Amino acid sequence: MLVTDFVFVYGTLMRGLPAAGLLDDLGAEFVDLGHVHGRLYVSDFPRLVAGSDDVVRGEIYRFAEPERALAALDKFEREGDFYTRTLFEVTSSRGTLDAWGYVSQEIPPGASWVVDGNYRSYLSDPAHASHAPGNP
Repeated sequence: MLVTDFVFVYGTLMRGLPAAGLLDDLGAEFVDLGHVHGRLYVSDFPRLVAGSDDVVRGEIYRFAEPERALAALDKFEREGDFYTRTLFEVTSSRGTLDAWGYVSQEIPPGASWVVDGNYRSYLSDPAHASHAPGNP
């Protein structure tokens, strides 16, 4: 059941990062920067964990063929294994909109919490992160 043709990304799928080419291949149109409520952690890859008043910053995209794009993104994100596709309320300069995004099913031991919720700032300076609560 398709609810929206918008997708929110917060990690390696963002423009200029290693997996961004997948969005290009799927015909994604950049819409705006935005944020959702949750916490961003980084271990082997970025993970958004819902259920927090903190914010995670990312990018909003729209797809001309959303069903095909979501199927490809589900495969890329290993939906059901590592991530669960979730409908987010995303805040942007254009207001609030619903967008699909992927939440992590767990925080791995030793993961770093990206305090400002911005994966780009983490990449430029990992000092923006601290150890996840309960993880040494």
